[in-house]
Amino acid sequence: MIMTIKEFSRRFIPFAVSTILTLLLCACGGGGSSSGSGNKEETESPPVAQKVSISLSTTELLYYGEKQAISLSLIYSDGSSEDITSSAEWSVDPTTVAKIEATDGTTYVHPLETGSATITASHQGHEDSIDITVSPYIHSIETVQRAITFPKNTAMPFLKHAHARVQGAPDFSILGDIIYTSSNPDIADFSGTLYSVIVHPDRSPLTGHLTPRSVGNTEVILNYEGVDLGTREVTVGDYYLIGSDRQRLNNAPWFSTFGLPSNEKGNIALLTGSSSGQFTVDLQVFNAATNSLEEKFNVFQNFELQSHGSVLRSTFRDQVVTLFWITPTAALSADINTQTKQASFVTLSESTEDAFYEPNYLFKSDSGSLLACWLNTSVLLTQCKTRTPDGIWSQEMIELPRDIRSMNANRQGYAALTRVIEKEDGQKLLQTHRFNFDQQPIEIIVEELPISLDAGGPRRPAISATGSLAIPITYAPRRDEFDFNESGLQLATRTLTDGWSLQEIYAYGVMRVGTEIELSWSGERALMLVADSLGAGSATWLFSGMSWDEQESLGAIGLATPTLDHPPIPVNDSWVMHVPAVDNFYLFCFDEASGWSQLDAFGPMGQWGDISGSFSVRQSNQLALIWQEHAAFGTEDGGYKNNSLTFFHPNYSDLSLCTLPGS
Repeated sequence: MIMTIKEFSRRFIPFAVSTILTLLLCACGGGGSSSGSGNKEETESPPVAQKVSISLSTTELLYYGEKQAISLSLIYSDGSSEDITSSAEWSVDPTTVAKIEATDGTTYVHPLETGSATITASHQGHEDSIDITVSPYIHSIETVQRAITFPKNTAMPFLKHAHARVQGAPDFSILGDIIYTSSNPDIADFSGTLYSVIVHPDRSPLTGHLTPRSVGNTEVILNYEGVDLGTREVTVGDYYLIGSDRQRLNNAPWFSTFGLPSNEKGNIALLTGSSSGQFTVDLQVFNAATNSLEEKFNVFQNFELQSHGSVLRSTFRDQVVTLFWITPTAALSADINTQTKQASFVTLSESTEDAFYEPNYLFKSDSGSLLACWLNTSVLLTQCKTRTPDGIWSQEMIELPRDIRSMNANRQGYAALTRVIEKEDGQKLLQTHRFNFDQQPIEIIVEELPISLDAGGPRRPAISATGSLAIPITYAPRRDEFDFNESGLQLATRTLTDGWSLQEIYAYGVMRVGTEIELSWSGERALMLVADSLGAGSATWLFSGMSWDEQESLGAIGLATPTLDHPPIPVNDSWVMHVPAVDNFYLFCFDEASGWSQLDAFGPMGQWGDISGSFSVRQSNQLALIWQEHAAFGTEDGGYKNNSLTFFHPNYSDLSLCTLPGS
């Protein structure tokens, strides 16, 4: 079929145009496809860094436990991450709790001490932080109880220390974190409201202080952060802690007991205070009738002492406490009325130079007469003054040889000073100066007894109620090589009926440094104790019928020897002796039939110091009080915060149980 040009154009030209358009559209579509491929390549380019993140397995670290690995990751926008630990900048705040350290390509957190800290890591403007806590790694806890028996009048710290033992590190204290519970709050609790005499009242309440409520026993349960530390047995004792309100737990001035004199009613003056060149004295009366302590008051403070070893001596009569002490230039006395709380002072002697040296003594007779003596080095004499029972000091001075250390007096007014002198011909004599300060006018009797001595000299004499004397004289035999083990002593004895006698007693080691020799009369018998300085006990000698015979020895108790500062005390024709020990403070009785036997026990007197971690007794400060056949005790104890504590036991012993058979 033949088409005309007109028909061909009508039928095929639109088709051609359509085809061309289609091809053009396809070409455009291919271009669009090509352009789409370009956008896809931009989306799959390297992801963008968005943040950093610290990784630590635990935020609860252990003090001196194992170090923990720590890392830092850089997080990208597509969720991927990169370890950048080694290139990060690390810091810890505070730096004392932990540190960051790298070892063998690994970074660690190393705990340094307990506490909380923040670890921060930074990298190219990105930063992350994490909080950690360092806790103790405790494998054991040790607590040391300050005492078993506590005083009844004051709150005191219950534990001496409480330490957590940490593996590979020093112990650390947990004392402030312990919870205390008393099984019997009626006996004691831990309210801390009964203020200690050595803690200022503005420290309230006193955490960890056992607060007594009544005398008796209880148990204390200890707990630390949920860990049961067990129970402790506790006794609130029938005794007091006395001291000075000005004392503090730390850095307190040294304070001590200046005396516990008693009057004829059995009342006791408790004199305490601090002394360091100047001294402060507080006075508190224990009333025997009411069995209680009266209000404490200050006698004087910052008063001049500045002595060469002076001791504050004291007596108590009626309502008046008399004090006597020396300074380098004066001998002084004071009367304190315990009712009016007023003091009056008297200067007994003065010097323009440093003349007065220790020791100084104050003696009181049963009638109330006083004898005060001191050493005056400017005239090389022992000087004394007397006071009548109505309080009048003598104007005249009694002058004796300078050997004041070998001077003594008793309650009947008899006084004696002894010394050894050597004549021109080489003969040695025991010289005694005797008088009675309870009688006026005073007559001094001087006697001399020939005695052979190679070395040594007399100790303080013992004087009976009738004026009999017993004088120990230490010596060593004359030989080419001096041997302490061959040393010994002689005893010179004078009675009103038989005059003088001399007996040699050889006791092994009696001349050792620190050996104590104490004598005492009861009736017309005399008792002597010789205590070995090494704590091995005492030899006991009894004088009766002009002869000294060795009796049953009083052995050492615990760590202490039985003589110390105080001689056996006569009672009912026998003797009592107070003896300190590790566990208690004992009273022993002597009689010819049974020797030494325990009469009573007071205590514990201390348990506040450092012997065996719990106990220390300063032996030189033990005191005994005897009146109306009763005894009470007081002592100082060292070791508490480097200061002294003074304990007083008012519970009395019945001394009528200590008697010689048939007396």
